[in-house]
Amino acid sequence: MRKMSGGERASKTRKTVLRTVRLSQELDDLLRKDAEENDLSINSLINKIMAKYIEWDRHIKKFRFVSVTSETLRAFLNEVGDEKLENIAKELGSDLTSAVSMLWSEKVDLDAFLRMISLYSKYSGLFIREFRADERGYVITFHHKLGIKWSIFLKHFMSQSFKSALGIEPETFATANLAVISFRKRPSESRN
Repeated sequence: MRKMSGGERASKTRKTVLRTVRLSQELDDLLRKDAEENDLSINSLINKIMAKYIEWDRHIKKFRFVSVTSETLRAFLNEVGDEKLENIAKELGSDLTSAVSMLWSEKVDLDAFLRMISLYSKYSGLFIREFRADERGYVITFHHKLGIKWSIFLKHFMSQSFKSALGIEPETFATANLAVISFRKRPSESRN
């Protein structure tokens, strides 16, 4: 086996770019404080901030996302009847998912859809996503602390999203603090 030279090893690592940025003293102080509290270097913290902007913030502006506390969302959800909540979830699942997926990935396929769910989990604060795949299919579990109404919403929204965007009819399950979506692999996926 041939040994790699230093140059070959460097080309296998992620390329970086040196950028000089001018910050106010106040911003620098806050960055330094937050980096220390999170046991990160300032460079690592700035990279995390920039990654969030690239992966999330620059996209959600286009859809006019709003930030509300979990208590506010729970209060609104509790005022909506189950049937109305199901109808809203299905309508949004039909209309919104493909547009959001296209914006993020410029395509609507299973990989793009799963990436979008992953980004929602990472940045929205609405749920924590657990994903499992095996030779038969996929299971996506959405963990949260927003109660049964949010589980009902997620169950119907995600189910309708998979149907509308991908033509997949998932099985769903919901409890007070989680919603589960599962579906089988298509024959063409099983061969890969």
